Amino acid sequence: MKKTSKRTVFLALSSLLLVNVWAGQLVWVENVNCLMPIVVSKDKKTLQAANYLADCVEEISGVRPKIVKSHKGKAIRLETTSTENDESFHTFTSSAGVQMQGAAYHAAYDFTERVLGVRQYWPTEDAGRSVIKAGRIVIPEQDFRDAPVYKKRQHWPNDATEWGAAHKPGDSNAKAHVVHAPHKWVSDTNYNYVVTRPEIFQLRRDGKRAVGPMLCYGNPKTLQTYKERIVGEIEHGKSAGGIVSLSTKTITVSQWDGGVVCTCEHCSKLFDPNLGDAGSGSPIIWGHFTVALSDWLKAKYPDWTITILPYINTCEVPPGVVFTNGNVEAFLCVMPGLAMLKQPDVKAREEALIARWAKATGRKVQVWHYDCWPAEFTCAPYVYGETIAAHYRDCRDTMVGTFINGGRPRERRALSNYVWMKAMWNPDIDVKAIYDEFCVRMFGAGAENMRKIVTMQERGWNRLWKTAKVSNRNIYEISYPRAEVLKMQELFAEAEKLTSGDELSQKRIAYYKKGFDQFFRESEEYASGSAFQPLTMQKAAKPQIDGALDESDWSRAEMQSFVSALNRTNSVARYRTELRILWAPGEGVTFGVKCFDPDMAYLKSVAKPGSISREELEFFFDPTGNGEGAYGQIALDINNNRSLHCHTGRWRAPGIQSAVKLFDDRWEAELFVPFAEVENFSDAQIPTTAAGGKYWSGNVCRMRYGQAKPNGGTGGIKSYFWTPLFEMSRLHTRYSNWNRDAAAFGKLQFVE
Repeated sequence: MKKTSKRTVFLALSSLLLVNVWAGQLVWVENVNCLMPIVVSKDKKTLQAANYLADCVEEISGVRPKIVKSHKGKAIRLETTSTENDESFHTFTSSAGVQMQGAAYHAAYDFTERVLGVRQYWPTEDAGRSVIKAGRIVIPEQDFRDAPVYKKRQHWPNDATEWGAAHKPGDSNAKAHVVHAPHKWVSDTNYNYVVTRPEIFQLRRDGKRAVGPMLCYGNPKTLQTYKERIVGEIEHGKSAGGIVSLSTKTITVSQWDGGVVCTCEHCSKLFDPNLGDAGSGSPIIWGHFTVALSDWLKAKYPDWTITILPYINTCEVPPGVVFTNGNVEAFLCVMPGLAMLKQPDVKAREEALIARWAKATGRKVQVWHYDCWPAEFTCAPYVYGETIAAHYRDCRDTMVGTFINGGRPRERRALSNYVWMKAMWNPDIDVKAIYDEFCVRMFGAGAENMRKIVTMQERGWNRLWKTAKVSNRNIYEISYPRAEVLKMQELFAEAEKLTSGDELSQKRIAYYKKGFDQFFRESEEYASGSAFQPLTMQKAAKPQIDGALDESDWSRAEMQSFVSALNRTNSVARYRTELRILWAPGEGVTFGVKCFDPDMAYLKSVAKPGSISREELEFFFDPTGNGEGAYGQIALDINNNRSLHCHTGRWRAPGIQSAVKLFDDRWEAELFVPFAEVENFSDAQIPTTAAGGKYWSGNVCRMRYGQAKPNGGTGGIKSYFWTPLFEMSRLHTRYSNWNRDAAAFGKLQFVE
């Protein structure tokens, strides 16, 4: 028997799609004539879908159907008759044409895909739409109904785009949640809470109330204020700052963008460090505040619902807490990224957490995911469609759906995100068939080569890591070893050669390949060891930790200057920062940093011992040096305040010492890390009397604010990016927004 080649299979797949368009009974387009207009009401969402349908018909046939409000003859009729809680639709043909009822906007997008054979993978302007050209469009007899399995399927900001709407996003769960509400309670002069009720704001560890929006959820006055504002908006029309949705009868309880760490007498009693970094604040905001609010709401407004956002250190369900009133719904924000559910332990942990919230609330859980996680910590062009589909197949009974927080660049994530939106509509999709079709439809004669690349992307990502952390070793030794990366480069080159003269396929290959450019560079650098210049750690006596780098040993230590963290066009930092490192046998490592600043007069005026400053250094080091994801993190500000974290969460290392000293043109910092504090890192490299070839890896970063003002936003770090006075600089950078980017850890070599 003659063996069928993969290329023959690809061509056969394409032919089957062509047959689907031609077979049928209703003629829509005949040569240059469009025989049926599209009839649609003024509904904005349905009109957008009608225009998309018309665009696709024009791209297929060269003829654009008219869009009209009414028509007596045969027509394509989009009639949205469903409510916002119902996204089902019914499409059927008759002698009068094609009728789309219910959620007709979804029906229109479905029709372009199911009947016309259109595929929309990414923005149309980047050749992300695939159609099968035909001068004649015949519509087969149709009569089908469909509805999404998951009610919540949102992908911000793609949903609002012409191409993103084609993926049929929606939210028929209809429980509005306003993230990080209440808003403006700090600045609202009508109430002046900062003066009249300062106790409703979180108490910082320095004994001061937060000059910001985080509430103290343990204080009874906060609950009283919540109730007053809810009644004020529902009964008197006075805005409650975003915590009330009149249209959906929903109350929001949502911590600000940070952990719940109030140190007041009420919260301190409730804070539970035994729940770990993912749950230590949960007893305060959920077990105490929300339980009481739920009881009050049930009595006062029995048909209203509370939506809560378990986030950062409030993700865990407080032990023993069950919301018995049936009026609390969780909108769980999990941080590892859905792609990390390829690790069995991560998948089991995250899905068990969802199940615990579903049990505690008696309701299916909304989930907030980031498609940029863990993409912001690696440039690996991973694909994880099988992981996505498995997650949604396994969570039908516990999850109402997902809000995906997206962003750019999207090239690396386009295919996975396409699968993601399909899986939320119907998790029983055939992911491999989607990949096959994607390559056939998009890459012409290069389809077989591109399909091999997609296979390598997913197969590599699915290889199990010893530790579920993105690291250079996991990426470039386990998931994508050098030989396979070189093979990917060969396959791209062959695909480009095979599609020579096919401008459209070449444009699509180029778009897809953009997601690999940095990955290919990093792979080469990792293999050759040429990524970053190593920084030597000089053997010396432990210096006096006084904030001044004035001992003679500091002059013997190698110095490296920081580079701009985010500016790809000019790596030279505007504010010079110098790093030196010493090590003392039997004692530990001392980091010494000089932060030069032309506005030291201002920094001196605002630097106050005991207060918290934004002027900060962050030290990251992996004492194992093996790049498997372990690290210690120490943030040190200009007032010598320290906060410690590590790869497993909060890090308690009492032996660490630091000091900061201010000069006329700079401030200097010394940070001593005893070897005894890193011995718990498995396989930590600790030299004895001699360096012995041992090394760590790491990075050091500087946040320079000065008198910079936020460029819009909420005042968080991102609102300062690219403002004239602010700068983020690092010893090494891969241009990630995150300082803890392990891909930018360089070698720190012990020397004598």
